[in-house]
Amino acid sequence: MDEIRLLQKEDIEVRVAQTTTTNGGAVKANLLIYKNARVDMKILDELYGPMGWKRSHRLIGDRLYCLVEVWDKEKKEWVGKEDVGTESNTEAEKGQASDSFKRACFNWGIGRELYTAPKVSVELSDKEYGKGNDGKIRVWQTFDVSEIGYDTKTRTITSLTIVDRFGNVRFQLGASQPAPEKTSGKKTAQKAVEPKTAPQKSSGKDISTLLPGGADYLKVVAAFAQNKTSKSGADYRTVWQTMVNATKEMMDTFDRDVQSYRFEHNITPVF
Repeated sequence: MDEIRLLQKEDIEVRVAQTTTTNGGAVKANLLIYKNARVDMKILDELYGPMGWKRSHRLIGDRLYCLVEVWDKEKKEWVGKEDVGTESNTEAEKGQASDSFKRACFNWGIGRELYTAPKVSVELSDKEYGKGNDGKIRVWQTFDVSEIGYDTKTRTITSLTIVDRFGNVRFQLGASQPAPEKTSGKKTAQKAVEPKTAPQKSSGKDISTLLPGGADYLKVVAAFAQNKTSKSGADYRTVWQTMVNATKEMMDTFDRDVQSYRFEHNITPVF
């Protein structure tokens, strides 16, 4: 049967799996690189064609299993591989269905090279995270894979570069990662990771605290998420967009942060 291709950088997503605080007070984010179900479907379509593979689910006890079958042209029969899924934090049934499908695709070899990824940990600046009412750390920064390379014979990852949403390199396989500057009053050897695309001033006023991760930014997110309006009657999203001259990328970040805030605080948006 045909060989499953290796994942490219466009196929891989990055999320914060866990945060830790060092004895010195620095906050680090442990990052997970992964594939989603859409990537599995795309690769199956590429290799076998939309009509050359199929999936089915069955419930055994309270666990949902997924069987992914592909058409073997030589044997003239369907060949399948199966695995079980786990619930997601939001939608149990949908989460099990998606997870079991992705796990079954791992059995076929799609994305199995991700198991060879190194441990990825990045140090966060004070502007890249905040604390919720429950005291838990919430990371505002987002990350992407900008480069990945493999030993094609062993199908193992040999190079990996991860950047933040502003394009700053935060991790490289085999290289030390840049450490952001802390705001405790003492300067570190390296400068803090600052947005490359975000404006620093508007109408002569310093708006750094209104940039994603800043103290005032978090207040604006919270106000808009709670369906509040400004003194002029305008919504806080529009006011913030005008003040910082926000790019589309910044607006996308703002909207994601609002959704997360509403989910965490069980707030229903007003349309």
